[in-house]
Formats: sequence, structure tokens, C-alpha cells
Amino acid sequence: MDMGATLCTRSKPKCDVCPLSGGCIAYAQGNPKDYPGKKPKKTLPEKSVQLLMLRNPAGDLLLQQGPAQGIWGGLWSFPELAIDTDAQEYSEDHYGKVIELEEWNTYRHTFSHYHLDITPVLIQLAKSPRTIGEAVTHWYNPHQPDALGLAAPVKKLLEKLAQLDPRATKTVAKTTAKKIASPKSKTTLSKSK
Repeated sequence: MDMGATLCTRSKPKCDVCPLSGGCIAYAQGNPKDYPGKKPKKTLPEKSVQLLMLRNPAGDLLLQQGPAQGIWGGLWSFPELAIDTDAQEYSEDHYGKVIELEEWNTYRHTFSHYHLDITPVLIQLAKSPRTIGEAVTHWYNPHQPDALGLAAPVKKLLEKLAQLDPRATKTVAKTTAKKIASPKSKTTLSKSK
């Protein structure tokens, strides 16, 4: 008979019908619900990485497909860089001239077996590189997204980048201009000199 499954349960122990209650320390102390104790929470190791959000002059963002094995197996992500490596120097060596670099606040993404502290770095390139090593890459347009398998943190960053993309402002301005100048509207736009 499995005593733990039928009598000595965690939330509602049936001590009054248990044949072992006479020798039970928890019953004698009057605290049978305190046993078994909770497992101490395991301290997860921490890792840190920079995600390079490389943007070309057209506003597209460089993604790399990860290897089939690994934490984000086969998913698309931004190029990763060790936290202690200079992002600008690395980017210029591997992708070309950097016009602007903006480091964002670090945030934590937790996996079942470790914490990953991610520092996103937005890097504006002067031009699109002709070759990008041996990695499988894709220039991603955040306003016309392709159906790609994206790692969860990358998806969130792409959504944020889409809001900050200069093309988003231009699209809103064009839409507003069309509404104002539509045949139903009597207001017309004039070019200012």
C-alpha cells in the first residue's frame, strides 16, 4: 500500500486512520502538514550576451539562423557577442562601417536551467555588407515580416524596433496625407517652399 498517495498526503494527511501515527514525529509535534518540506529553490547559473541588432540603410535588420542543436535550435536570432567584447569594433570588423551605436538596457530571459542577461545593441551600418561569413543570414523587414521561426526575446525586440523604425513614421505620414487629400475631404495639401 502506498501510504503517501492515500493517507499521508501533503495537503490533507489522514493521521486519525494511519497505522503508523503512533511513531510519527510530525503527528507527535502536531505539524504533519509541514512534511515533506519544500525543496530549496535551485539557484540558476547566469550567462550574459550582447545581441547585435544590425540595421542596414534600408532599415532591414540582420538575423542569423542558429544551428539545429542548442538553446534556440534552428531559430532566427540577432548575432550574439560575448558581453566583454567591444560591439562597435566587432561590427566594423565583420559587417562594415558603423554610423551609430546605441546600447539598450539589459534585461533577463530565463530558461529552465539558466538565466540569460541580454544587452541589445542597435547598430546602424553605413551600407549592407556584401558577404557575412558562413552563417545563414537574412535581412528582415520589420514592416513586412517574413514567416521565420524567431526566438522569443528576438520577437519582442523586433516588435520594439518596428515601432522605432524611421519607415514607420513615413508610413503614418503618407497615410495621414492620403486621408486629408482624399476625394471625400475638401481639405487639400499644398507644398510648402
